[in-house]
Amino acid sequence: MKIKVLQEQQIDKLLEKLNIDFEHEVVPVKVEDYSRAKQCYANVTEKVLRDGGKIHYGWSVHFTEGIIIEAERHAVWEDDNEQLLCVTPHPSGSKDVIFLTDNLPVDPSLQIDNVRLNITNNSLVNDWIHLSKTVGDIFYGYTDRKNDEEVIANTKILHVIQTLEEYRGLVIGLIKKGRAEKSNCFCKEGVNGKKYIHCHRKFIEAEIPELIASLAEFKLR
Repeated sequence: MKIKVLQEQQIDKLLEKLNIDFEHEVVPVKVEDYSRAKQCYANVTEKVLRDGGKIHYGWSVHFTEGIIIEAERHAVWEDDNEQLLCVTPHPSGSKDVIFLTDNLPVDPSLQIDNVRLNITNNSLVNDWIHLSKTVGDIFYGYTDRKNDEEVIANTKILHVIQTLEEYRGLVIGLIKKGRAEKSNCFCKEGVNGKKYIHCHRKFIEAEIPELIASLAEFKLR
C-alpha cells in the first residue's frame, strides 16, 4: 500500500485528534479460514488461542467517500517478535490496513463510534460528520450490543436512529452531487429554491438536541 504525501498529512491530523504518540503503520492482512468480516476482536482472540501471541489494540484508517479520513476501533494480532498481522477481512478487500496503535484494551460489548475528519472545504461534510457522530453516540449510550453487528434497543431509539440515518443519506447525496451549503435543500422546500443553509441545516442545529433529549429515559451510560 502506497500512502500519498497528502494522506500522510491527513493521518497526522487524525493521530493528533486521537492523542496518539505513535506513528501509523501499514499492517498486512492475512485472513484465516475462521475469520469473519467486522469481527476483529473475535478473530484475533481465536488466532491467539491457536497460534499464541497476543491481541494488539488500535484503530484502522479509512478514506471514506473521498470526503473524510476515518479511524475505526480495530484489533490485530501480535506475534512473539512484536510483528503485527491483521486477520480480519478488509472492507475494500485490501491486502493491507493503515493501523494506528494505542494498545488500550476495548470492551467488545460497547459500540465505540468512529472518529472522522473533513478532508474537503465543503461545510456540508461537517454536517454529515455531526449526523454520523450523533448516531454513534446513540448506539453507545442507549443500546446494548450483542456482537459487532447486532444491538438491542427500544423502538423509539431505533426510530430516532432511522430518522438521523435518513438525513445523513440525504446530506451525503448533496455532497456527491457537488453541492454546498448554499445549494437548494434536498427537501420539497429546496425544489422551490430554499437553500440548505436556511432549511435543513437548522434541523441539524436545533432539532437534533431535542431528539436526543426525548431519549433521556432510555440512557444506559
